[in-house]
Amino acid sequence: MAAFGGAPTCCYYGDAVFHEYENKGRLLVFKLGGSATPLPAKRNIPPIPAPPTMELDTAKVARGKQLYYQYCETCHGVGGDGTNTLHPDLLRLPEAKHKLFKEIVLGGLLAKYGMASFGNSLKEKDVEAVQEYLVSQQKKAYLQSR
Repeated sequence: MAAFGGAPTCCYYGDAVFHEYENKGRLLVFKLGGSATPLPAKRNIPPIPAPPTMELDTAKVARGKQLYYQYCETCHGVGGDGTNTLHPDLLRLPEAKHKLFKEIVLGGLLAKYGMASFGNSLKEKDVEAVQEYLVSQQKKAYLQSR
């Protein structure tokens, strides 16, 4: 069996193969005198979408950054950019996902896909702060990509 896996998922080297190639679970079978194992498909990394229009509060963004690194960074990478992880890149959240952010983080909307509810750890104001931090990061990344 081959694929990306194991925990934690935040600590893989920058030259890890999954940065360039998809690394979905698969079974590799070898035989003596067999042919070369084909590489997986190249990853298609979408551009960073325009961030949602949102009034950002500096103090809330700072609080959101603290909470992000406490609760989110292990899975979603440094600053939310998905670096060194195959979990969703939070800087590429489309506006539709931003609209569902509280339902995802507090309500467990995506629990069946592995994103558990943080309703037992975070309050609504905490989730709002995390989202403001992520929007601030997305804005920076979006402007840099232009």
